[in-house]
Amino acid sequence: MILQGLSGEVSKEANEELEIVYDSAQHLLSLINDVIDISRIEADQLEAYFEEVDLDEVLRASVAAVSRDAEAKKLEIRTDFPESLSIISDRKRLLQCVLNLLNNAVKFTEDGVIELRATKEAGILKISVSDTGIGIKEEDIPKLFTPFTRLDSPLKERTLGTGLGLYLTKKIMKGVFHGNIMVESRYGMGSTFTLIIPVPPGAVVR
Repeated sequence: MILQGLSGEVSKEANEELEIVYDSAQHLLSLINDVIDISRIEADQLEAYFEEVDLDEVLRASVAAVSRDAEAKKLEIRTDFPESLSIISDRKRLLQCVLNLLNNAVKFTEDGVIELRATKEAGILKISVSDTGIGIKEEDIPKLFTPFTRLDSPLKERTLGTGLGLYLTKKIMKGVFHGNIMVESRYGMGSTFTLIIPVPPGAVVR
């Protein structure tokens, strides 16, 4: 409420300090939630709720969630996905996975473009996030899905992270959606992460 100005005007210095406190609190909450989810996955107790999901709505919600941070860095977010595709899926976990990829793209891109795409072909839904960020060294790619691992990069000290996002995303992809996550990257030029989700004919609503 204070950050939104609902409690009255605050000074620029106070607002900056409040933003630091808010970001730190969000970081801690994210860490707690990730650890809880991982413990449930490893105990085979992660609950999934499959229902009719509007893919367009989920993807637009994910873009809206990162738009503030993207705008602060003057990053352009482009989208390309079907506007009328509904599937039987777990909305919460799907949104969680897409958000993890978008958050990483925003954090590790200093200027340029982030693209969110989705296609469905031959029973496979592919959701990809591409960026023009710092990229990943080839030898570091296998480390991406190791828990609590943050790769050395020029932006490491300036970005908050738990080192759990990609590990958790891969666990959800395999454990909930029976899919996978793929990565392509060129160091210094950018990366593309793709969620690959099997969608059998009976799981497509329209």
